[in-house]
Amino acid sequence: MIILNESIVSPILLKVLEEQQIPVLEQGQWGETLTSEKLNIQKDTEFFKSMEMGQRILTNSENGITLLGHFRPNSNEYIWSKLLKD
Repeated sequence: MIILNESIVSPILLKVLEEQQIPVLEQGQWGETLTSEKLNIQKDTEFFKSMEMGQRILTNSENGITLLGHFRPNSNEYIWSKLLKD
C-alpha cells in the first residue's frame, strides 16, 4: 500500500505499482497525471480499512502522514511515523 504525492513520482515507481498491483491512494491534485487503468487506485476509506488486515503503508512524501493521522490516528503506523518525523 502506498500514499502517493503527485510531485514525487518516478516512472520506475509507477511501473512497479502497476506490475505488482500495489494499492494506491492518490494524495494531492493529480488531474490527468496518474490516470492509468493498470494502477490499483483505491478510495481513502477502502485504502485505510485495509490497514486492519495487517497491510503495511508506504508514502513518498511527509504529507502522507497527515492523511494517516486523519483516518487512523491511533494506529501504530501513524504514531511511529509522527514520532520519527518529529
